[in-house]
Amino acid sequence: MACDIIRYIDCECQPLGISFHPTKPIVAAALVNGCVEWHTYSEDEIQTDNDGETLLSSITVFENQETNSSTTESTSPNQTETQTPKPKTNLTKTNSCRAVSFGTTHDTHLLYACGNNGSLVCIDINTSSILWRIENAHPHGINRMLHFPASPSPAAEDTDTDTQSEDVTRRKTQQARFLATGDDEGMVRLWDTQLCHPESAEVARSKKLPLLPLGCVSHWNIHTDYISDLVLDDKGTTMLVSSGDCTLSACNLLRLGGYETNSTDEKDNTLPKHVLGRTADQDDELLSIAILKRGKKVVVGTQLGILNCYSWNSWSDLNHRFPGHPHSIDALLKIDEDTMLTGSSDGVIRIVQIQPDRLLGMLGGHHDGLPVEQMRFGGAEAKTRVLGSISHDEKIRIWDASVLFDDDDDDDMSDVDVDETDTKDVGNTAAAAAARIQTKRADNKTGDDEWEDMDEDLDLDSLDDSDSDSDDSDMNSKKSSKGSTKKFQTENEKFFQDM
Repeated sequence: MACDIIRYIDCECQPLGISFHPTKPIVAAALVNGCVEWHTYSEDEIQTDNDGETLLSSITVFENQETNSSTTESTSPNQTETQTPKPKTNLTKTNSCRAVSFGTTHDTHLLYACGNNGSLVCIDINTSSILWRIENAHPHGINRMLHFPASPSPAAEDTDTDTQSEDVTRRKTQQARFLATGDDEGMVRLWDTQLCHPESAEVARSKKLPLLPLGCVSHWNIHTDYISDLVLDDKGTTMLVSSGDCTLSACNLLRLGGYETNSTDEKDNTLPKHVLGRTADQDDELLSIAILKRGKKVVVGTQLGILNCYSWNSWSDLNHRFPGHPHSIDALLKIDEDTMLTGSSDGVIRIVQIQPDRLLGMLGGHHDGLPVEQMRFGGAEAKTRVLGSISHDEKIRIWDASVLFDDDDDDDMSDVDVDETDTKDVGNTAAAAAARIQTKRADNKTGDDEWEDMDEDLDLDSLDDSDSDSDDSDMNSKKSSKGSTKKFQTENEKFFQDM
């Protein structure tokens, strides 16, 4: 495969969401049975035989509920009206945990979870206990959750002027307190975790938030279908929201009154004051979001396998489209300002460059036709960067993603030549990452036959174009004309070029 799998982590049942600890090799999973598990993983050895125990602890967050139901039978209209009750039956309502997120900065021992019953929970992983629970945090099941980072990115801080330094400092200290959640009916709510504890009820009342659940400081409902993704920009001031209603919205969090003012705008013909814009209906469900080009471009994965690209502050319509994925794009993960990872329902994790649009290669894939439902980076402060992915089985796949973030470009590129124009187009890591993957394959003695076997295992034959033979001959002729210049090109890249 393109990158080594460090290990498969087996969960009790199917995970619906994962989150990596900011500083430790720990990954938490939200399970379909209402439990939350957190596991440890190895950062050094390649382990695929599932030896050793990875489970650190687990806790049942949302229990199944049994409800009594009974029906009555009535006689015909010509007879005397009587009703005969049927025996009561017990119905079990299955509650699942859909998303988890570790805290940042000083609360890394806290794990937040939400479920299909609309509740929000905070867990202390040191004691495996629930610190607080907010029942009916949403009127419908919560589908997505976003924990705000500890501070704006370094690039965002550099762009701020001296007159804005005080505002940046305030956001650094306050931003890590907040959570955003989106439910099945399009509602988005913003939470101050310091006000969610029952002991903070008096403080919450003093902020005049009596109509909202404890800890909720703002909410809005401009979408009409489930919330599929929530992403915060580098400056920490604008949140992008994608929905199954085929639209994308941009919300300015500073217009909420410094995160402390309740926004009770209802759905009508005009957008709330904090909503910067909402895209037109694309007739295609929007599933995932990535912000690239230093905040100038927004890329959205769709149900039809097309990448929609928007220009920042031009939300009325998309800028251009990048087709080519054979199935829906359920997950996007930013690598740098020009490239990202795409997780598709065909089970393949691809490295994609935006403007110029190119498929650079494949990081790996799920076998047996299992889709890529979610991806998360981990190990930001460890010596090995990892990537976690989940699907419709009971496993968490931990990939070695250090090849995407390796700074020793010169050493890795010594045996593989990359065209200078390609390197300029890619930016920091795009072509270099693809070249490193090729070098890694060579070091692992992975030949062309194994690549063909991988394509067959991933069921990618449908991606081969009828003109692939002519492309091979053209590429061979280009190689002979360029002398010793080498360029790696996968079957998927040929397919994208033909389009």
